[in-house]
Amino acid sequence: MRQDPLSDPDFPLLVRAGCRARRSIIEAGGLKPGMIAGMLGASGGPKWLVLRWIDEVVARRLLLLNKRPVTLIGSSIGSWRLACHAHPDPLEAFARFADSYLSYRYEAGDDRRKVTVDSRSILDPVFTAEERAAMFAGSRRLAIVTARGRGPLGRVGGPMLAAGLLALAAANALSRRHIRHFVERVVFADPRVETLQFPGPFTTRRAPLAPDVLADALMASGAIPFVLEPVRDPPGAPAGTYWDGGLVDYHFAPPPHLELDETTGPGILLYPHFRGDLVPGWFDKPWVSRHSHPAHFDDLLLFAPSPSFVARLPHGKIPDRGDFKLLPDNDERLAYWRLVLDEARRLGDALEFLLEGDALARRLESLPG
Repeated sequence: MRQDPLSDPDFPLLVRAGCRARRSIIEAGGLKPGMIAGMLGASGGPKWLVLRWIDEVVARRLLLLNKRPVTLIGSSIGSWRLACHAHPDPLEAFARFADSYLSYRYEAGDDRRKVTVDSRSILDPVFTAEERAAMFAGSRRLAIVTARGRGPLGRVGGPMLAAGLLALAAANALSRRHIRHFVERVVFADPRVETLQFPGPFTTRRAPLAPDVLADALMASGAIPFVLEPVRDPPGAPAGTYWDGGLVDYHFAPPPHLELDETTGPGILLYPHFRGDLVPGWFDKPWVSRHSHPAHFDDLLLFAPSPSFVARLPHGKIPDRGDFKLLPDNDERLAYWRLVLDEARRLGDALEFLLEGDALARRLESLPG
């Protein structure tokens, strides 16, 4: 970085805030740990690697120093990241998670069952039984978003599932409210999360999250149709077939509303993200007009890699699931991902800088309309 990072057009981190969050940060002269009431984690598969060091700084500089309850709401890989934040030692959890994630090797011909077993094995080293129990005693409280299939999406696979996904995409093209006929949002939440309201045109059901349910809930939230097997009838939840939470909440747009009691007061909803705008559901990606709802973003503070940072990455992009086809050789793919992980340290360094003094208040942008 140059001598004055804030004036550098290539500063690697975008920082965007809603009106109320922006005002709070400016009035406080920066972002303080006790200002954070919640955090979001989006779907995105390997894209999470670019947030690895941002997550570490957030944990060390903000969440571990925050004495108020913090609700962590994630879908798909975002729920896996936020489970690491809920871990009693999040810095150790992220180190284990990165090592385990980067050990995964896909071989041509691996079927959904093999990919599912291998994916679950990524989680195994991250959370011991004792650590899972300790996650429900700390101040960070996890909520995992899943999509419970209805009709043809209640099937595990086959032509009926494919037809159901095509019908869902067609219905969603007409209006997002129509997806309620195919999936419903089920949130596995720490019992201490008293109220969690998701705006939108379909209902939300809640299931209790407990240490012995954690792995099933995380696997359900990341169960991409035709890539992984769904989770069937998880304990304590409505019976059925559970798919990737990104089908209903890809980027949480608009975000959920946290009901806060009078003792904690208003707070900021923190969002380390892969990009500077938000897409409501996975099938909304083509519909650019749906990609932001700024009226609902008052309390949101978003960190994301800048376009110039992304352009300088190997292949000029953030890792994604397409890399398994782009780089079918595991060694080549993993070498690329590790290069991105090394480059992403700059994002953590940038956030460290912004948390000093009033640097963040000076760098804030408004969320896009």
